[in-house]
Amino acid sequence: MIESSETDYVIAISRSVMLIDESSDHETIKVIQCDYSEISITKMCEKIKIMMGSLYLDSITRMFICNSVLHNNEVSPEICIEDISINDM
Repeated sequence: MIESSETDYVIAISRSVMLIDESSDHETIKVIQCDYSEISITKMCEKIKIMMGSLYLDSITRMFICNSVLHNNEVSPEICIEDISINDM
């Protein structure tokens, strides 16, 4: 991350409630829960707009969207390099 004299905020959006390590100073991390449905995304955008106003932020400088499921009890799409076969390609 580029160092600046201004405070950088992170707005973390997750399907589930994220627990932030309370032993660290995370005043600049704001968490929003979203199930990625159309209604939830609309509500999330409104929350971000309100949050930006309360934090006196004029714009979003960087956005990273990583909303895939890595794994859960039913899905495990990741694969180990050892499991890749030339026959699968």
